[in-house]
Amino acid sequence: MIIREHYLSQIRPFYESDLVKIVTGVRRCGKSVIMQQVQSELESAGKKCLFLDFELRPLCTLLPNADALLAHVNGYLGEEKLYLFLDEVQIVEGWSEACRTLRLSNVSVFITGSNSRLLSKEFTKELSGRYVSFRARPFVYREAKTYADQLGRRFGIDDYLVWGGFPAALEQPDEDSMKRYLNDLNATIIYNDLENRYAIRKKDTFERLVDFVLVSNAEIFSASSIADYMKRQNVSVSVPTVIKYLGYLKEAYVIQDLPL
Repeated sequence: MIIREHYLSQIRPFYESDLVKIVTGVRRCGKSVIMQQVQSELESAGKKCLFLDFELRPLCTLLPNADALLAHVNGYLGEEKLYLFLDEVQIVEGWSEACRTLRLSNVSVFITGSNSRLLSKEFTKELSGRYVSFRARPFVYREAKTYADQLGRRFGIDDYLVWGGFPAALEQPDEDSMKRYLNDLNATIIYNDLENRYAIRKKDTFERLVDFVLVSNAEIFSASSIADYMKRQNVSVSVPTVIKYLGYLKEAYVIQDLPL
């Protein structure tokens, strides 16, 4: 396991805060592991912790809504402060109401949400003024190299430039398996998370735009230059539509603006 100190150092000052601590980021970038590392630190300090993973179907069935979640957590409350970790909490109906209630009940609340159902504009709206967020990303090269060393695999900078830093990709036994995993992850993010969520009708146009943007990382481009490129590929798309599509990608943590 890689200790992700870059994120832990940002979160530590808020361990005792009544603000809801949100770890966000693209699917499979390691959000849950960061939460587990926070939990481990707190437990090592003798703190009382409760970790609930809502990707587990039995737990979703047991705690489908805010009332059920509050009743469950109330069973753990006492004079001692509780440190509560809610992984993929957006699955719970009324999750924001539960978080707002718990943060006022001697509970330090930590949550994760992936781009599938918890976008940045949503927790801004649902928890306005009551949260602090931390955006997690896949491994940087140093982390990827260290993890590969732990797995007994060679992983040079050339490999990182080709395969990136998604932790589970490094766990695959060969290049074909890595390619299959990343293709499936891309399909889940682009087709399931974004096209379905935003009811995108011109799916081919959207997917070709995404492909262009993702292979153009570290390059400077504008919405108009993307529209011009698409036109040269015999795909007609307006600049406002390009801006809209780029907004979808940013909301889902797939891309990020960088200052010039």
